[in-house]
Amino acid sequence: MNDLASIPIIAAVLGILIALLGKPSKLALIAAIAGTVLFGAGAVMLLVENSGMDRLARATFYPLETEPDGLHVLRITSIPGVPGLNARPVPKGFRCEFQNFSDRKLPVSNEQIRQCRWRIKTPGVSLHLHDEKCECSPKDYIVDTGFDDRFRDGTFKTLELEYLVDDQTRSTLKSIDLQVGFPFTFGNDLAMGNAFGGIFAMISAAISFLGLVAVGRQFFGLRRRASQPRA
Repeated sequence: MNDLASIPIIAAVLGILIALLGKPSKLALIAAIAGTVLFGAGAVMLLVENSGMDRLARATFYPLETEPDGLHVLRITSIPGVPGLNARPVPKGFRCEFQNFSDRKLPVSNEQIRQCRWRIKTPGVSLHLHDEKCECSPKDYIVDTGFDDRFRDGTFKTLELEYLVDDQTRSTLKSIDLQVGFPFTFGNDLAMGNAFGGIFAMISAAISFLGLVAVGRQFFGLRRRASQPRA
């Protein structure tokens, strides 16, 4: 937050405090109303933004074609707002709402999955694909693009993943689906954004509630003063 953006927030907090602790006045009532509306709207916006982060964390599942023999291409669609993709094998029929990196006991070994000769056809960039030569650990996903804004800004709309179907690989492919979601490195950003967004939403809601108390204090204080006989 820059200095200019913080000025109305500080002013709103001061206005609520003055209305809460000071004498009844029309100016204090207006300040309390303005602060209540500002922080109430802020809390709602933060909650809406947090729900949007939940959308970014959702997982999509892709079944794999196993007929006929030969090379097949799976077209994975980029996720709006997500800077990259992660594709990992899961047991056939497994489903969950959000991207899940926890261990899932597969019916086949990672070596059998790698024998399907996975290859990235598009986009035409250097992306790491787990194979028998790499030294990554663990190797429980097939491809992870890492944080790449080209998937978020629409430059890369799909990722085409090629694999081989034959008598050796068919049973393996029939036993798995691919779970696709945000890249591993984006998970921390989502978690931190969700946590901080929730905290700030609660703070904004609390200040808005204090603003309502201040509005009530000022309103009824002004009514009492107006009802008193003048000397």
